[in-house]
Amino acid sequence: HFGVIVRTNAADIPEGSEHVLTSEIRSLQEQMQTILSQAPYRTIYSVLHKAPPEYIRILQNQPLEQLSEVVTDDAAIYEELGGLFAMCLILICMSMFLLVVNISLQIKKPFYQLIALGLGTEYAFQVFLTIGGVTKFIPMTGITLPLVSYGGSSVLSTIMMLAIIQGLYILREDEDEELEKQKRREAQAAR
Repeated sequence: HFGVIVRTNAADIPEGSEHVLTSEIRSLQEQMQTILSQAPYRTIYSVLHKAPPEYIRILQNQPLEQLSEVVTDDAAIYEELGGLFAMCLILICMSMFLLVVNISLQIKKPFYQLIALGLGTEYAFQVFLTIGGVTKFIPMTGITLPLVSYGGSSVLSTIMMLAIIQGLYILREDEDEELEKQKRREAQAAR
């Protein structure tokens, strides 16, 4: 069962132009059917429909006689920065993964090297699943984007993962210092 809310400036539609109102109602019904058909297959907290930005809603609720021309309801105008932000976010995530791989390759002990590489791979896999699910490249899994998505436990586990990698990086520096000390001892013993 559905109810229909008619917009307040529908009274300004000239007589004989009821098709404008019926086409809007038909569009809303199609939108609702799309939402209902997608809902059973989506994970919890996923967005089924995103309302237009506030400035669009303000313009839509203006009486028609007050408007001369409005050209802001173009999706490209207010989604361009979203795409730019998404590309920057993907580049940041990729550079984070490459940084972890670089740290793991510099560690001398294989056990610590594998820990760092495994944690970096887990991070990259989590980013891939989230971005792939959002872009409909793969099915949505409900995994959060590290340090971006809502969820306290996700943020906490990501911070713990980064702390472990930072600890391994400090161990690597300690190994380098120990190697330098050992080389100095060997050089002094050789004299």
